[in-house]
Amino acid sequence: MNRLLILGTCILIFILIVSSSVFYKRSEILAEDKLLMPKGLEGIYLGMSLEELKKIKPNLIRGDVWTDFSLYGEAPFYVEENLKNNFFSLAYYEISNGKLVEIELEKLGPPDFLKSRVPGLIKGCIKKWGSDYRKRIGMVKNEKPLLYPVFSWEKPGAKIIMRYIITSNEKDSPNHFRVFIFKPERELKLDYKDIADQKELKEVFKDIQATETYTGPIFE
Repeated sequence: MNRLLILGTCILIFILIVSSSVFYKRSEILAEDKLLMPKGLEGIYLGMSLEELKKIKPNLIRGDVWTDFSLYGEAPFYVEENLKNNFFSLAYYEISNGKLVEIELEKLGPPDFLKSRVPGLIKGCIKKWGSDYRKRIGMVKNEKPLLYPVFSWEKPGAKIIMRYIITSNEKDSPNHFRVFIFKPERELKLDYKDIADQKELKEVFKDIQATETYTGPIFE
């Protein structure tokens, strides 16, 4: 009887240890995901259920389908208007199999206004996600290709891409800021240009230099 009691106790202790380990590991993942989120997305994390999302964001508007990502094909998404963020006014939440798999933040505006805010956007992203970002040249395929900077970060549990397009000819593309936060196994459908040389890369990313002297508001 004593042996059975001791054995049972040992099994119970083992189960508790394993359960605690899983719980804390999951908590670390959630905490890491939440740390990635900009202001206005407090409590949001990738992988949360649609029901959880709606509790935090009760005024979401249902969209039709989302097609920017190839892995999940067409998927439903929800729009949040009047996002409480100092740089972005819209948020899009993509749902796949009942779970949040991608968030896109968007700001549209006149070119002069957006141009004045670019250093604050870059500075805020680097402050939030670090200086270990990858630089790529995005491309809008027109008669004369429109080139724009793409910043990307890879973090535990998420990838982040920030891009902006500012042009005097809005027939090429609407002027905008965008930030994408999505699951690591996904790929964003963007056209990239092969980098010819460091001179071209420096030209496309010339706004980085302005962050050194910029003292205005930064993306939070």
